[in-house]
Amino acid sequence: MRTFFSEKHLAVLSDASHWHLIASGLPEEISPVRTSKHARWAKRHAEVHPHREILMVLSGRGYQKLGDKMYPIVPGTVMLFDAMETHQYGYPSGHPRAEHLWFHLMADLVEFIFVRISGKGRKKAFTHVWNRAFHAVQLGLTSTRLLFPDAYPESPSEVVRWRCLTALELLVSGLVEIGCHLGPRKPDNGLQRAVIAAVVQHIRDVHGRNCSLSHLADAAGYSVSHFAHLFKEHTGMPLLQFINTTRGNRFQQMLAEGKTLKAISTELGFAHPSALSRWRRQQRV
Repeated sequence: MRTFFSEKHLAVLSDASHWHLIASGLPEEISPVRTSKHARWAKRHAEVHPHREILMVLSGRGYQKLGDKMYPIVPGTVMLFDAMETHQYGYPSGHPRAEHLWFHLMADLVEFIFVRISGKGRKKAFTHVWNRAFHAVQLGLTSTRLLFPDAYPESPSEVVRWRCLTALELLVSGLVEIGCHLGPRKPDNGLQRAVIAAVVQHIRDVHGRNCSLSHLADAAGYSVSHFAHLFKEHTGMPLLQFINTTRGNRFQQMLAEGKTLKAISTELGFAHPSALSRWRRQQRV
């Protein structure tokens, strides 16, 4: 059977009864730990960004940061990182050998990135083995919002976990089913168009707020230079120009609605109205 995964991976993916969910808004299923060495590394490699991510551990052990807590991770650990929630970027060179499946969520596009962590003594800490992107409906899910606890504000915590877990099962089983027909391969032009379209929609949804080149490239699964090239190729303009145009359109809209400069600066991701004013002057040059 052609698939994205080995039999060992499928054993983890197909047994949701052994998944352990870690997410803000859910009771802790794994207790946080103190690990000074990894914590020091994670502090230097912490990041936040406006897109959501999910980590599913397929093999190996290690640690992963969520907010101000550090959790031990094993096969079956599933971590839900909400937008603007602190977690670590990359892996330290001494990380034990492991295989992770990352889900990058942009609008209702899900990009899966299979990462192999090299293990101790290897020069390169980790490798992106393959990546594929699909719309949520292709995977049996009406919206990626259903993967996170805030989609169920009125439900008891045990029901919230159940519904998040059900959504994850749909997503994973959809990926496995598609993989039986396609198998892993390099991104093609259709995938690139879908990924860039999702990035464009995400920038419009957040009005350019916190949309840096490095974070968007990471979410899309490309190097910074390759992503910048693809974005310009598919949209006809550089990323920064597109972000500034999006921000400018929202600025004019909010101004017409009678919003204050303070409200506009907050909406567009500026720390203070004076920063917004400086940005406006730069756009007029």
